[in-house]
Amino acid sequence: MNNPVEVLVIGFVAYIVAGKIMRSANDYFGIWFGRRGGKLLWLVIALMISGSFHWVKELFT
Repeated sequence: MNNPVEVLVIGFVAYIVAGKIMRSANDYFGIWFGRRGGKLLWLVIALMISGSFHWVKELFT
């Protein structure tokens, strides 16, 4: 079972990283996701980052 504080911190960091990825894609490649699609893609990227963190954590535990 995951600690709730850990889940919140990981989710917050993943949300920030996802935002950086989205802004980089817009700045460097001219990719614009729109309002609805951008928010959905932002959430998907954040969930992928959060899930991969837990997978790596379990790998070394």
